[in-house]
Parts: sequence; structure tokens; C-alpha cells
Amino acid sequence: TMKRQVLLLFFVVLAFHSALAHISYSIPEEMAKGSLVGNIAQDLGLSVKRLKTGKGRVYSGDNRDFIELNTERGLLLVKERIDREALCG
Repeated sequence: TMKRQVLLLFFVVLAFHSALAHISYSIPEEMAKGSLVGNIAQDLGLSVKRLKTGKGRVYSGDNRDFIELNTERGLLLVKERIDREALCG
């Protein structure tokens, strides 16, 4: 029926919306390797178990990885020191 189709569409849209999230973090340049950027599991409201089973990862548009995801603890950490002059110069 039409009512059933509308309900199904509503639940599909709701499930899709809850699967997407956007979080931004700002960090000062030249933070030491291993410094805490943020607790992504806590900020997304996810359990660490869910983060691990969902194969969470950090995507960077270029080839350099400055941030790493510790899936055991749900943390974002500085992987490599960020030097703005070296990146932009």
C-alpha cells in the first residue's frame, strides 16, 4: 500500500541520515606526534566496539597522513607533525 511505502521510505532516509556524520577539529600546527586531537567515538556517540567493527578510518585528500585513528580507544591522534610553511610553501 502507499502508506507502507511511505513508512519504508521514511525509515530508509532516517537510517541513511544516522549513518552519516561530520565533525571538525581544529589543532595548532606543530603539535607533537601522538598528541590527542579528539575522542571521535565520544563525539559521534559511538561505542569503541562499533567503531572497530565499522572499520572506521581517516580520509585525507592528499597522500600524507597527519592524523591517525586509534580504533582500540576511539581517539584521533597526531601521526606526523604539521608544518604549515612546509605544506603551503
